[in-house]
Amino acid sequence: MNEYIKKRSTEIFEYMTEIRRHIHAHPGTGFDNRVTIDYIKEKLDELGIPSQYVGKCGLSAIIGNGEPCFLLRADTDGLPTEEKTELSFASKNGNAHLCGHDIHTAQLCGAAMILKERERELRGTVKLMFQSAEETLCGADDMIKNGILDDPKPTAGMMIHIMTGTKEKTGTLIIPQSGESAPAADFFKITVHGKGCHGSSPNMGKDPIYSACGIVTALSHISSRELSINDRVGITVGSINAGTSANVIPDKAVMCGSMRCFGNDKREYLKKRICEIAKNTASSFGTNADVEFTSGCPSLINDGELCNILHEVYRSALGKEYVANALQSSGTYGSEDFSYITQRIPSAMIALCAGRSDDGYIYPLHHPKVAFDEKAMIHGCAALALGAVGFFEKYGGEM
Repeated sequence: MNEYIKKRSTEIFEYMTEIRRHIHAHPGTGFDNRVTIDYIKEKLDELGIPSQYVGKCGLSAIIGNGEPCFLLRADTDGLPTEEKTELSFASKNGNAHLCGHDIHTAQLCGAAMILKERERELRGTVKLMFQSAEETLCGADDMIKNGILDDPKPTAGMMIHIMTGTKEKTGTLIIPQSGESAPAADFFKITVHGKGCHGSSPNMGKDPIYSACGIVTALSHISSRELSINDRVGITVGSINAGTSANVIPDKAVMCGSMRCFGNDKREYLKKRICEIAKNTASSFGTNADVEFTSGCPSLINDGELCNILHEVYRSALGKEYVANALQSSGTYGSEDFSYITQRIPSAMIALCAGRSDDGYIYPLHHPKVAFDEKAMIHGCAALALGAVGFFEKYGGEM
């Protein structure tokens, strides 16, 4: 079976490329992603794989039968950012696939084709999970609430996230260590309420812009003075919007940002301190601040036993030169809402290298000019299918 998977993953490269480029050219965002989900459903229908919509904008499908059940997940949404590449299939609708979710989706479609072809030989059930709204960190939770982990309940699961600008060659799979590998994250919105006035008479008002600037500066105090340098905490204010005129002090300022950390205790501490600092700093300027946490996810936890299985399977099937562990590779602190899955079943998030910096892949994820080496999909597709088959060979029942 492993040799067949490896061979077919190469043979269907053009099939995956066609899917990837179509999705790339027509990106949706958040839960407004039906065009992509409907397209995936059409592709699964062509393969004879029945599927069903789950939650606000998700899709689920089953291949095989019996126990155990292994979950394979791909995120499908893009970002509300204009693409600035010169690709022939670049998006023109103001959204863009800058995080590789188009590749994640295409290689899972490829794995679905291969697994369907050998369905009678599978020693368990594969559940496919195509998820929207990963970028807003709320799609996985929505699918869980709408039954993705029920009927049948997966025994374990995995996902793959591609990386670019790496030191490793395209197609290298990076296996995580047991435990946390992606931080918890929360998006926040701080609204500072002041009193508008003419710019020539600032004493007649309460300046929310001054307050907002003070809050930004004060928030940096949390990581630099309240926590250890080993705590791996990040707080970013990514936007501040206030006013429309150069000589008018506005009534309010709105700032949006994100926080990242490892561990639920630290997550709650950061949320508490962001609220305290925003409100107290605003008060010191004679203004008021409201803090809202809009969406977020917990830390992603990798199961050590499952990671060991995948490491062994990939080294055997793809060659040890294409398998590295997380300690050998440059890491990332991007959050991932697959963490909601990892909190409930044994899971693993594998990284897949899709472009070395030495080969010209110099832009990072989310950059409007980011590019990926599509050939990574060959090993990405194989890794998904091999992960399910390897798990079935190891376990005839529960982990």
